[in-house]
Amino acid sequence: MTVLQPIDFNFEECRKQVLELQSFLGSHQSLKERDEILPFFKDRKHLSAYLGTWNSDMVKYDRVAHEYPLFGSFVCDLVVGDWSRHSYVFVEFENAEPKNLFIKKKRPTMEWSPRLEHGFSQLVDWFYELDTERNSVRFEERFGS
Repeated sequence: MTVLQPIDFNFEECRKQVLELQSFLGSHQSLKERDEILPFFKDRKHLSAYLGTWNSDMVKYDRVAHEYPLFGSFVCDLVVGDWSRHSYVFVEFENAEPKNLFIKKKRPTMEWSPRLEHGFSQLVDWFYELDTERNSVRFEERFGS
């Protein structure tokens, strides 16, 4: 089983990795999830951990796992955690390409793209799995009580 790896978050290292992200994004018109985005973040654990700032309940970013299996059926691209507070951020990366967010249809407003809807449905699946497992031993082993 893949586990959440302990990390001693280093702000200065994260800062360097943020600058690498800025350069990385600036040098690409589009990015592939599996071939470019995931490997980039896997090589930058402090930047990955910093995504934990999206959860205001997190104080420390002391756990990280890339491509984390979520109770068998689903895999999260990234999980960041604050182990002592049992607070987490689950991340799904997607390709970065034109028309990945919106598509123009015949009506006057834009519609969500199929790629975005697929990614969003994955998040819904994760919430269902987490809710289903929240009182289980498996949940406690992975995320604490």
